[in-house]
Amino acid sequence: MEREKFLLWKQRLEEIKHSDLSVDEWCNQNQVSKHAYYYWRKKILDSMNDDNKTTCFAEVTHLMEERDYAY
Repeated sequence: MEREKFLLWKQRLEEIKHSDLSVDEWCNQNQVSKHAYYYWRKKILDSMNDDNKTTCFAEVTHLMEERDYAY
């Protein structure tokens, strides 16, 4: 059910983006609350950002020898 809603809202966001309507106008015409629009917009954008995140590791080498430290 959640996946279906996610896909529905992803489609709706594309529809809004390509329409000449403001968010307010689109929500009024489609009987959708602005709260629902912004909730799903954030959820979808966050998921897209999560998909683009990657973890990587870099090797760090110690450049100074012990004698170079001032004690």
